[in-house]
Amino acid sequence: MYGTPVLASDLGGAPELVQPGRTGDLFRGGDAQELTEHIKELWEDPELCRTYSENCRYINFDTAEEYCAKIVRNVYR
Repeated sequence: MYGTPVLASDLGGAPELVQPGRTGDLFRGGDAQELTEHIKELWEDPELCRTYSENCRYINFDTAEEYCAKIVRNVYR
C-alpha cells in the first residue's frame, strides 16, 4: 500500500500479504542464506526493486471484516 517491497518468511501470516515475484519475495523461515540472497538481489537490481515498489501501490487489501470472513470460511471447510 505504501509501495514498499517485502521480503518475508514463508511462516505465519506474511505469505498472505506478499505476491512473490510481484510485490516482493518469500524465503524459507530460518534460512538466513536464502534471505541474504534475496536482499542481495534487490540491492544489486534497483529496477527490480522499483518494479516491486510500483506493483505494491496497486494492491487492494481486504478490510478487517473481509479478512475475518475468509478465515472463518477456511476453518469450517
